[in-house]
Amino acid sequence: MKAVIKTGNEQSVQDISETEIPNLKVLYKGIFISPETREVLMDRYPIIHENVFYDHMTIEFSPKEFDESLGKGELTVLNVIGHLTTDKVDVLIVEPNDKRLNSKNKHGHITLSTAEGVRPYESNTEIEDHLGDIVWKEHFPIMGEALNCCVLINYTHFLKK
Repeated sequence: MKAVIKTGNEQSVQDISETEIPNLKVLYKGIFISPETREVLMDRYPIIHENVFYDHMTIEFSPKEFDESLGKGELTVLNVIGHLTTDKVDVLIVEPNDKRLNSKNKHGHITLSTAEGVRPYESNTEIEDHLGDIVWKEHFPIMGEALNCCVLINYTHFLKK
């Protein structure tokens, strides 16, 4: 299976085995878009703020455990249904076709960029505070893969590979 492994400010999709799961701490579950889709979004929605993301929709932040049903290579459709730009964030409002993958956030979204000093999770508040400013769109489908995003808690195990 696959998971996103985060080290510092970098993250990459890696193949992992079941024996490696105890060495991982899940930060969040998300639907991650491919580098090709990221480029399409960057062309369609140019960078607004200093901190650039364009990479995922969070399904659940800080889940209790690794979800072994994710990372099996199945792609899912995310429908872009809205766009919001404020002085703090630039986000796309999205909905997955597979309702089992709905975000636990009130509004599923992909944070495209944030202003200096603004963290990506602040998109949730900005969306709530600016619901009337969202530009609703006809569904624009993009593809993504549902994965666990993790950090290593036993790095030496991975060095032995």
